[in-house]
Amino acid sequence: MYRSDPLPHDMSDKRRQIDYRAVMGIIWETMPAVDFVDLVRAPAFLGNPSIKTQHFIGATRWVKTSQNEIIGHHQVRVAHQRYKNADLKEVLHQSHAHGKATIYYRFVDGTWKFAGLVPEIRWSEHEYEKIFRED
Repeated sequence: MYRSDPLPHDMSDKRRQIDYRAVMGIIWETMPAVDFVDLVRAPAFLGNPSIKTQHFIGATRWVKTSQNEIIGHHQVRVAHQRYKNADLKEVLHQSHAHGKATIYYRFVDGTWKFAGLVPEIRWSEHEYEKIFRED
């Protein structure tokens, strides 16, 4: 496990769907919150100190599907850079992914919480396929 601190306040330990087919080619129909945090913090993904990303959120559309569920459709542009090592001095690969993130939210114990994620890459620039791959 890579997680050493408690779950963020906006995530419950309920199971959620994580559809990363566009990013990693994998879908998890149900994934506990702790496993999702471990996934994104893993050295093979965003926990790699030589990978930096920046997520820009553009237009957003909210759809309330029930009293306790909302779906957010968020336009995103994600900049990625992979460096030679953790000193972040030499860029090996860069990429910009353009698309949307569909994020599911659930009202739990008086608070809206993250309940699922489906990123969709419409198109990318440069070398996206090399960002999370070891050379």
